[in-house]
Amino acid sequence: MQRLCYLSMVPHGGFHWLYRDLEGVWSAPDKGPNIDDDELLDDARLFQRPELFQDLPGWFLCADSAQFPVGSAPNMGAPKDAPELYLEFARSEPSPDRIISLANQYGFLRPDFCLGQTYDETSRAVAVDKWHLEGLAGHGLTFRAESLYFWYEWIAHIRGRLSDWKLLKSQDQDIARYLEYSFNPDLVGSLAFQLEVSAETGSPESRFVASSLAQFLEVQWGASIANGVEHRPCPECDAWFSVKPGLGRPEKQVCSPTCRVRAHRRRKAVR
Repeated sequence: MQRLCYLSMVPHGGFHWLYRDLEGVWSAPDKGPNIDDDELLDDARLFQRPELFQDLPGWFLCADSAQFPVGSAPNMGAPKDAPELYLEFARSEPSPDRIISLANQYGFLRPDFCLGQTYDETSRAVAVDKWHLEGLAGHGLTFRAESLYFWYEWIAHIRGRLSDWKLLKSQDQDIARYLEYSFNPDLVGSLAFQLEVSAETGSPESRFVASSLAQFLEVQWGASIANGVEHRPCPECDAWFSVKPGLGRPEKQVCSPTCRVRAHRRRKAVR
């Protein structure tokens, strides 16, 4: 039995917000991000090169390196009870509160593009992050930081995958070209084949390990397409849901019993 998992980086104490100004100075304001939609970046070139987000001023999800295992790989494994994590991201409102909640559950999107900052007695980061000082100062520890803008863009990206595929299928367009030029190039270094011993049977089992949460989401979506899963937006709440071949009702049009009742009441009201 094969399973898909990823190299997760979730700090033991959770994430917090830091702000970096135009001069590269970090601070921890009392109030966290409050960004309006019209202030968000909308530049496809930045998404194609996520490291550029890290060069911009703005808000960052941060975690202290002391909260990660020292001298070992990050905790490995797909989150339990999240077989369709890409759908959870697609259904998420791109707000700071929701993003930090996702990060606390699933970790950094791209740890390889995270910023690092060394703590020492003369670091300006120490001067503005007073609450980090106790137990950390003088140990040369670092924090890791990932741009909030990158998270906004990634949620939009996953939604775009779903809507693009639905449009391609409905208009009978060239899906081979889409996969070749729009999907496959994003899967750089995404998977590694490994063996593990099953805790239930004691026998070896295979697994594929994605190099990051971001790549895990891409592969999850791709695997769902390869398995014939159809994705639909709920007409009542706009949330995306899946319809799997041979499972459930193929004519399903709403995402949940709540929306089914809502749709029934709406149809009844217009009669």
